[in-house]
Amino acid sequence: DVVWASSDAWHAIAAQAVCRSRGVPLVVDLYDNYESFNLARVPGVQAKFARACRGAAALTVVSSTLEELVVERYGFAGPVAIVGNAVDTASFFPRDKREARASLGLPAGVRIVGTAGALAKSRGIEDLFGAFDLLSKRQEDLCLAVAGPRDSSVSWPAHERILDLGVLPSSDIALFWNALDAAVICNKDSDFGRYCYPQKFQEIVACGTPFVAADVGEMARICREVRSLLYRSGSAESLADRLQDVLSLSALPSQLRAVDWHERATIVG
Repeated sequence: DVVWASSDAWHAIAAQAVCRSRGVPLVVDLYDNYESFNLARVPGVQAKFARACRGAAALTVVSSTLEELVVERYGFAGPVAIVGNAVDTASFFPRDKREARASLGLPAGVRIVGTAGALAKSRGIEDLFGAFDLLSKRQEDLCLAVAGPRDSSVSWPAHERILDLGVLPSSDIALFWNALDAAVICNKDSDFGRYCYPQKFQEIVACGTPFVAADVGEMARICREVRSLLYRSGSAESLADRLQDVLSLSALPSQLRAVDWHERATIVG
């Protein structure tokens, strides 16, 4: 009765061709800005993708900023549903910090900031390394914990207080967020960063961990009433200052709460 296509620009293009030949309505789902994917750099793909979006019966998008892009850049005039990320609250919830650290082999009696996810230059991870370098000189009990895949684009600093956990199993990510004194959501002001909805935001909030996020795209909107949690993307100094302030927080601002998948399924905005 309907095809709901989601993967990348090529998938949407192929789905449009199939649906048109069969007379079946097409809904294109954009869980990120597909123009920022490497697959979309092949000549002609972006134009065909925009055409596939314009020809769809409806679109679903992951963020309000992405909705604006598809309406303005692609000229889509049909219905658009914003379906943001959410979290499984049966797995992500506040836990004892000492127990979480013991489970992951992290030290007790120190303060730990950190992040998990893609540790890539394109995601702004160098802001965090720079901020830690600044803060570690002021605070001798501060450590940086990181976990996730990384590529050769990152210049990995040598520091005895950087705790590299490698790629953790998904079952340990909730423990990781609970083990931190402050989490960081890095991003760049880029074609990816401006339109994504960081899944880790929902995970971190569900665990009740204070955080700092790049002042970019959807996170800038989500935190518009608590701008003290935002740092200027590309500035290690800004991130260091925000982290220093957030480390004094005992709880997240009341305006922020996690959305579980059951609730998300009822929200259309």
